[in-house]
Amino acid sequence: MRPFKLYWVETPSSEENCFVAARSKRTAEKYEEDGTGFDSHDCEATLIRELDERWVSQYCDTQDATKVTPFYIQPEDVHELGIAWRIVEGDEVFVYGENHFVKQGTLNYFASLVKRRDIVVIRSVADLLEAIRKASTQRDWIFRGHSSAFWSLKAGVHRFSDTTTSDSEQLVGRERWFLDEFKRRARAFLPSPPTSDWEWLVLSQHFGLPTRLLDWTENPLVSLFFAVRD
Repeated sequence: MRPFKLYWVETPSSEENCFVAARSKRTAEKYEEDGTGFDSHDCEATLIRELDERWVSQYCDTQDATKVTPFYIQPEDVHELGIAWRIVEGDEVFVYGENHFVKQGTLNYFASLVKRRDIVVIRSVADLLEAIRKASTQRDWIFRGHSSAFWSLKAGVHRFSDTTTSDSEQLVGRERWFLDEFKRRARAFLPSPPTSDWEWLVLSQHFGLPTRLLDWTENPLVSLFFAVRD
C-alpha cells in the first residue's frame, strides 16, 4: 500500500486552499472536490512530503494507519511537519523549505453595500479608498468598522441576546438593568453626568456596555481603524 503523503490543494476559491493527507495526488484533489462541492478536476494538488505512518496513526487517533482514509491537516498542526505558518497582510502563508503556499484570509475583503455584492481584495489603504471611489455614486455614505464582512449589522445588546434570550421583554429588561448599573457605578467618576437616557447610552456604549446603539462614521479611515485594530 502506498504511504500517505502531504499535499497542498489549490481550489478555485483561494480562501479554501488547504492541506490534505492522501496516498495519491488525484485522491487528494478528489477529497477536496467532493468535500466542498467543486467540480471534478477543479482542484490542483502539489506534493509536499511523505508522512510517517506513526504520525498518521497518532494524528487520526488510530492504531492501524492502513484503514485511514484521506484527511485534512489543520494549520495549527503543520508545525509538526516542519511547515511554518504565518499571517501576512491577512493571508495565511505556509513555508516549507523554499516553497510558499498561500490561503487567502477570509477577512481580506471589501463588502459593498450596494445590491450587487462584488468582492474586491484590499491590501492597502489606497486600495480601500479606490474601491470606495469606484463604488460611490453619492457623497452621503456612512461606514462601520467590522473585522469581518460576514458579521451582521447588530447592536451590542442584540448580539448579546442571541445566546441568552429571544424574548423582547426580557431583552428590554436586561438592557435597562445594564444601563441602571452603569449609571450607579459611573456617577462617582463623572463631573457632569448625562441628562437623558440617550446621553447615558452614548456614554456607556463608549465604555463597552451592550446597548441598542450601533456606531457609524462618515470617514472610511476611522472605520478601517476599528476593522483592523485587533
